[in-house]
Parts: sequence; C-alpha cells; structure tokens
Amino acid sequence: MESGQRSNAGGTAAVRRLGRFELRELVGRSQRTMAWRVHDPRSDRELLLVLPRAAMAGDEAVRVWEANARRASRMGHAGLAYAVEVGSHDRFPYVAYEVEGHTLLNRLNSGALSPREGAAAVAQVARVLSAAHEAGIVHGDVQPYLVFVSSAGHVKLAGLEVASVPPQVLTSPAEVDAWRNTVSRAGSRSDAVALGVLLFWMVTGRAPMDEPDPEVVAGRILSASAEPLRFPASFPQPVPEPLRAIVQRAVDRHETFRYRSVRGLLMALDGWLKAESNSADSTFRMMVDKVRSDGLLPASEHTRERLANLRLLEGESTREMSELMLGDVAVALELLRVVNTAQQRDARRAGYAGVLTLHRAVAMLGLEGVRRSALSLKPWPGALRGQAVDDLAALLVRCRNAARVARLLRPQGYDPEAAYIVAVLQNVGRIVLQYHFSEQAQQVHVLMFPPGSSDGDKLEMRSALSEDLAAFSVLGVDLASVGVAVGRHLGLDAATLSALRRLPAKGGIFPAPRTDEEALCQTGSCANDAIDALLLSPERAAAELNAVVGRYSRGLRLTAKVLRDALIPNGLTQPIARAWARLNPTLPALGEDEW
Repeated sequence: MESGQRSNAGGTAAVRRLGRFELRELVGRSQRTMAWRVHDPRSDRELLLVLPRAAMAGDEAVRVWEANARRASRMGHAGLAYAVEVGSHDRFPYVAYEVEGHTLLNRLNSGALSPREGAAAVAQVARVLSAAHEAGIVHGDVQPYLVFVSSAGHVKLAGLEVASVPPQVLTSPAEVDAWRNTVSRAGSRSDAVALGVLLFWMVTGRAPMDEPDPEVVAGRILSASAEPLRFPASFPQPVPEPLRAIVQRAVDRHETFRYRSVRGLLMALDGWLKAESNSADSTFRMMVDKVRSDGLLPASEHTRERLANLRLLEGESTREMSELMLGDVAVALELLRVVNTAQQRDARRAGYAGVLTLHRAVAMLGLEGVRRSALSLKPWPGALRGQAVDDLAALLVRCRNAARVARLLRPQGYDPEAAYIVAVLQNVGRIVLQYHFSEQAQQVHVLMFPPGSSDGDKLEMRSALSEDLAAFSVLGVDLASVGVAVGRHLGLDAATLSALRRLPAKGGIFPAPRTDEEALCQTGSCANDAIDALLLSPERAAAELNAVVGRYSRGLRLTAKVLRDALIPNGLTQPIARAWARLNPTLPALGEDEW
C-alpha cells in the first residue's frame, strides 16, 4: 500500500493507493481478505478491489495466485461479479470488479431483509458456489461484504479464489495441481459451512457467536471447538419452523448431520422458497418428472410373471386378482394411475369420483389392460443398488403392514380395498423419496434417528427431528406435499387427495369423521402412526401406541385391544407387546399360540 499527496481547494490530503488505484473506501475485511472501493484513473470509474490481507511470500506464489484468479474469473456465471482485471502490485495480488447495488453487509446492518429475503439471497449465492465447486473452484472467504444485492434482489458474488494463498515454492505443474486439489477439497467444505453461518446471521438478524467474520465461525464449527450454534430466544421477525430446521442443519457442528455440499443446502432452500410462494408445480416438478420418466416403483418379478401369464388367471374373479396386485405396491398404484388419468381425459366423465379400488380398476381395464400396465413397469429393484434396495424393501413391508392394519380398523361399511389403498397412498411421499432420491432419504433417516454417543464417539445425544422437519431440512418440502403432488400425477380426484395428508401425530382426540374421505384419512393415519411406532424402542413404542389409541378412540371407536389384535400379524413384536401390557393393565394377556 502506498500513500501520496494531492492538492485540492481546501489544501492537501493524504491519498492511499495500490499501484494506479486510488483507495476510496474500505468496504469490508476479514482475517483473509479485504475489499476496497477504488478509483481507476485509466478508465475514470469506480471499481471494487478484492485482495488478500497480506502480501504474497514470493513471485512464484503471486504467479500461481493470478493464474488461479484468472481461471475463476472465466467461469462466466450470471451470479458472479464481472472481473475487469487480475493483477498485482508489490506482491499484493488483486481482482478488480464491476459491482452495483449494496453489499449484503449494508443490508444486514440496516435490518432491511426479512428471513425469506435473506434465504432467497443465500440461495442465489449457493447456486453460484455450487457451480464453482463443480468446476473445481472455491471461494475461501464467504463474506457479506463480497455479496452485492441489487434493488431488484439479484445477487452478485465477488472474490472467488482470492483467499487461496499458494506456498512460496511450487516447482512443477504437478505440485500446482496437487495444491489446487487440496484447496478445492478443503475449501468446498469450508464454503458450505460459512454459507450456513451467513444464512444463520441473515435469518436471526445477529452475527453468530458475536463474530462478524463467517469464516471464523465456520472454522470453529468445522473443528467442533465451540458450543453448538443455537437460535436466540427472540427474533426481530418471525422465522418459520421449516426454515429454522434448514438453518440449524447448515451450521450443525457434527459433519454427520450437516449438509454434505452447498448443493444440498441449495436444494433445501429452493424447495422451501418455492413452497412458500405457493408455486407447487415448480416445487415438485423435479420429483414428478422423475416419477413420470422412471415409473413410481419397480414391480416384483413374481407379480410380473403371474400377470404375464393371463390364461392362468382367467378363471379368477376380479376380487381375487386385485388381492394378488394389492401385495405389489408398484402394480397397484400403476393400475390406479391408468384408470384415473383415463377418466380425467374423458370429458364425458368430468366430475366423476376417482377410482380407489383395484377390483374396479381390473374390471375397467380388462385382463389385457392389466397385463400391459404391469409389464410397463421396471422389474425389481429398478435403478437401486446395495443398501438402498434393502431400505426400499423394508419401507414397502411397513406400507403393506399399515395397509392391512387399516383394512382391519376401517369403520363398518367401508370397502376394505379403499382403506388399504389410502393407507398406502399416505406413504407415497416416503416411497418417492426412498426410490428416486435414496441419498436424501438416508439423510432424512439420520436426522430422525440420530446416533448416540458410544465407544468413544464424540456425538452427543441429540434431539431427533420429526419427519416433516427432517424432510424440510433436506428437501425444503414436507413428504405429505410430495405425496399430494404425485397423487395428482396418479389422476386422483380432489376429495381423495385430501385423504392423503396424514393427521398430525401430536394432535388431540380426533372427532368422529363427517365424510367418507375423513373416515379413510383417519383410518390410514391411525394405521400408519401405529406401524411407525413399532420402529421405536419397546418402552417408547408402548407409550406411542397408547397415544395412538387416545387420538383415535372417538373417531374410530378404537381400543388398545382392537389395535393390538390388528398389529399382531403386522409387525408387533413380543418385547413391545409386553411393554405395552405393563403400561396398560386393561390389555388382556396374550398366549403363546396367539403369536
């Protein structure tokens, strides 16, 4: 840095310079970088100069730094500030940018951003960083003074690779490449956490840990050297619970629970922002497109073989055939899709209620139509491999167990197939997640069932997230909404779609249903709640099963014995049954022959 003298009408004043640039205003600085508004006499305009806090150790380091910065400036992403020049002066390398608008730091200090606007700004930064990481380029110092927001809300990010400091001696291209790879791996991880810290700051309105440098906070999180970041007791503005879940996951001190990349955070923010703006078609287009192109589920080879040999089934009634297909969720849902979408396209049937039973679907399609529909599905296990196959198989077992329980618990007069199908449909969001997005499904599972500390594991016992909040923190949307979107793809009518949303598991006592859809919704919700409870430890499962009985005692006239009898052939284990009996003395003892 240089100081000089210049004359003006009021006398002389010191002028700070870097080479030809006149330093006008310090925009911001961190431990790694600083940014100045400068005047460029060559072009007679104001620019933003971003440079490391310290000079490089040698000329070779400057050369490598400049090559890195030029490579980053050639990305050409719409969310990047335009780099006018990459250069150096007295071993101070710099990038000069054209920028417009106010820095995110200005906006934070003025309190002008709502949590939703802050999330939208961070999502735009995440989109830029995600593209950069995929190109092997990192930022290295995600700071609010390097993010510029226009009056229209468009974001420009400056400073890619500026914080990367090469070693003094790099003697070969291979050493340069090795250094870049090391920086890229570590920097991608650090960028993701620093962006989460920035999101925390924007949503809460306070610098986390009272530290205005997100990279410092990110370093503490990455090293797990500080207490977990927790939300303050009060906020300047209300923050929706799903956004809190996203923010909390972004800054979790344990790598097991944090987003694995900026792309993961972007997916969650994008999903939540679209859901908030009620653009449901946009929110779920990616998922429904996957279902449309790949099929909802692969069908079992056994079912495909049975349906391929139609002559063996010609003597069976439609009820018997539907029983065969009820056991294969993929075939059952595909037949419903075919008949319901056909009804939607037929103008003469406008306003007709949707088909919700397989015996009616079989009667409408005929044997040949059933065969074509079943054989159009991919054979099991479709695109899945390894553990993901076992996870999907386990989920489908739970779905069928819940459906059989719903069939047993249905109110008098209701078709058992309709109760069965609604219970399955209430799991469609889970099914889509598990089959089409198995990696995200695993993340949801970890957040719902976090590991505890054992054998020297440093993970403290954590509070599990509900399924909705876990899904929000991974996808930005809840699984029930995914299920409803897929239900539309299946051609289900509005009344049936209303039954696809399970009733809240923490609700009070539900009243007697007033409509058929309410009755089927309560039956499916009760069955699914009970099957979900069986995943817990015996003591917790027993307490949850008692709570299920309480919630549905009025609406379904449910008792503990009725629920237990329905669960015995559908997943209830003896340890859970014994724990339930201890908790509920009204339950009669079970004999060994009843298992």
